[in-house]
Amino acid sequence: MSQHCSSNLLNRMGIGIPKLPYDNPEDVDKYNLAVVAKVFDAREFSEIQLQSWVDNVWKTNTAITIQKVSHTKDKFFFFCTSWEDRDNLMSLRSASYKGAFIVFKGWLMGSNVMKMDFSKTSKWIKVESIPTEECIPQMARRILERVRRIIRFDELSRDDRPHSLMRAKVVILVNKLNL
Repeated sequence: MSQHCSSNLLNRMGIGIPKLPYDNPEDVDKYNLAVVAKVFDAREFSEIQLQSWVDNVWKTNTAITIQKVSHTKDKFFFFCTSWEDRDNLMSLRSASYKGAFIVFKGWLMGSNVMKMDFSKTSKWIKVESIPTEECIPQMARRILERVRRIIRFDELSRDDRPHSLMRAKVVILVNKLNL
């Protein structure tokens, strides 16, 4: 009797075949929710430092585990254990830790971490001191488009008073920053 036939026979007889630990390693699931971070700074940071930052400062639904990408000094895996935490991290796009600029990118299992492009990201910036009486998105857009590509303005941050502030989400080229 072939292996396939004997497996079907066992299933029809109600005999369960237990899944063994070496069938699928337990840590495979953590890679499905992985995010890769690249730290842009002259200093080196350890996974212990970043783990302490995440554990003590961030508000997360479940644990996020940090692991340094092997053979690099500036890339780290952020292993999320919930889709909500991963989505929040991906919408953040970047963060600052002790003055270092960190860019987050989603990672698909099997893709090459070393070939990931961290050259640009989006960032919220504060728009102020526009040389007009009104700080309105139309005026800010004309000025900002000369410098950056604008994704959107935060309408909730707007204030209709003269010389007020607003926020705009723009694309920045990371390699052009003075880090």
